[in-house]
Amino acid sequence: MDAQEQIRKPYPSDLSESQWLLMVPLLPTPGGGRTRTTDLREVLNAVLYLFRTGCGWRQPWSSRSIGEAAGGGSGHW
Repeated sequence: MDAQEQIRKPYPSDLSESQWLLMVPLLPTPGGGRTRTTDLREVLNAVLYLFRTGCGWRQPWSSRSIGEAAGGGSGHW
């Protein structure tokens, strides 16, 4: 685990390990441009959370990870 990563309590909508392994081959591989700093599993977990709960994007979460996974913590896309 990266030093910057924080352990968070999993949400019911989070991908299981077997589900994640099915998704990995479908994701784009890094190549060219900047080094990827966003954990794509957390991005997928954030999207699944939104699908499951139907909440607005700006609604607060119980952990910082989901909100920052897709937005980088800046609050802007």
